[in-house]
Amino acid sequence: MLKSYWFLIIFSIVFMVTYMGCNFAAGEYHNLQYSQDIDNLNMGLILDPPVKSGLPLETEIIFNEINHFSDHNNIFLIGPSTVRNGIVIKESSIPKIWDIHNLAIGGGSPISENILHVNFLNAYANHKPDKSDVIVLHISNIAFYNPPPSQRYVSQLIKAYNVYTIDEDLQVHGYMPNIYLESMFSKERIFKPIGDILGINKFSVGQSIYLKLEDVSKSIFFKSNTQSDINETFTYHSPSEVAGYKERWRILSQNNTYPSSETNNFKNFLKKINGQTNIVLVDMYLPSWQKDLETQKEYQNWTQSDLIPFLKENQIAYVDISNSFADDEFVDSGHLNKAGREHFTKLFDEYLNPILFNISAS
Repeated sequence: MLKSYWFLIIFSIVFMVTYMGCNFAAGEYHNLQYSQDIDNLNMGLILDPPVKSGLPLETEIIFNEINHFSDHNNIFLIGPSTVRNGIVIKESSIPKIWDIHNLAIGGGSPISENILHVNFLNAYANHKPDKSDVIVLHISNIAFYNPPPSQRYVSQLIKAYNVYTIDEDLQVHGYMPNIYLESMFSKERIFKPIGDILGINKFSVGQSIYLKLEDVSKSIFFKSNTQSDINETFTYHSPSEVAGYKERWRILSQNNTYPSSETNNFKNFLKKINGQTNIVLVDMYLPSWQKDLETQKEYQNWTQSDLIPFLKENQIAYVDISNSFADDEFVDSGHLNKAGREHFTKLFDEYLNPILFNISAS
């Protein structure tokens, strides 16, 4: 019996030393990686903003960032990867009293996924958005497409650890104890360096989901984001590439109709959330290959005849930047190059600063 106790004690000590050593080594690895990523982002060599926690970006956004909101003056950016990659927060002139939280998720982020994301914040964030905060929602024609479950990335991330469930009204249910959350983060931090070293990167749930996006990105509809492309102020798009872009967006939006149950649900959501916090709705930037779509014209007609009057009636701020960017500011079918991101950041400041001033004054 005594030997068994000694075995347990020795095993526990070895486990703790190994665990703490792995955490320390992983921490040093991520600190170095973060510094390199900051340099690469500043040079325009990568698109995704680096994450200091050592977590995969999607895990950080969904599960960790929501525990670090301020008690007031938060700006929550909700939308697709064009938002996540588009703004350069360190170059923003937004007053320092405001904390910008870039919570945008890739995969197109259809409207229903954005609604789900806000509902998740309301259910589990350390601070629920209120009238001292601003939610900046980004929409477009593409945002009203209806993807299959396998391409609903916010849903997949939330349900990935089999803790949370999502009902038909896009409300999230479940509970994740802090100890479970921390063990999940430790696993992500420790095993990601191993995946990087081995070149397989399949240890995180977020990354596993995004492997699907990487597979899609190799199809004929995408132009790959090479370092030289992202770094260039001007990016040349060949006729065959543009044809591929148009076909991609046509397929994604071919079943969009205006108005629809999707647009009605969105308006009901806006009306509800507008009583809780401040909303800024941004009609997102578009390259020319999206503007030619038949559904884009239907979307614009619906925006002018239905959405904008609704927003005015409910005193919801609306900003249209859909015609503010030239094709040579895009690196691929929808993401901005370095010059485009700088342009987007300036526009972001121009339309948001007056709104923030009015909120502060009230």
